[in-house]
Amino acid sequence: MGDRAAAWLAWSLVVVSVVLPVGGISFALMTRSPVPERPTYSSVTLLVLALAFSVVGATIASRQPRNAIGWLFCGVGVTIGLNSFAGDYAQFWLAGGFGMGALGETAAWFSSWSWALLVFVPTSFLLLLFPD
Repeated sequence: MGDRAAAWLAWSLVVVSVVLPVGGISFALMTRSPVPERPTYSSVTLLVLALAFSVVGATIASRQPRNAIGWLFCGVGVTIGLNSFAGDYAQFWLAGGFGMGALGETAAWFSSWSWALLVFVPTSFLLLLFPD
């Protein structure tokens, strides 16, 4: 992969990791009721985390495409975005919103176990790859 293609891919992952939590925030706002069940602050926090990981990863990956740490950080940002979107979509679906049942169940399932991807995989690879 060339340097330009790697930079394009890295910054595209930043866009994806920002668009997903923004979509999740829109689902959270659509399911807001007078009785607060889940504040939108957690979604905003996930957006900030996804943005931070993705921008750091894209900066590293666009300048040194062979560095695995940059791509790992981009992957963490996208996974945070997917987790946020899936959790908010599952709550939207459970609150009686429209949508396919299988997709809502899959989103709830993914949101419930994706924390393992966010904790164990990046930690393991960062410990293995950081000294290089």
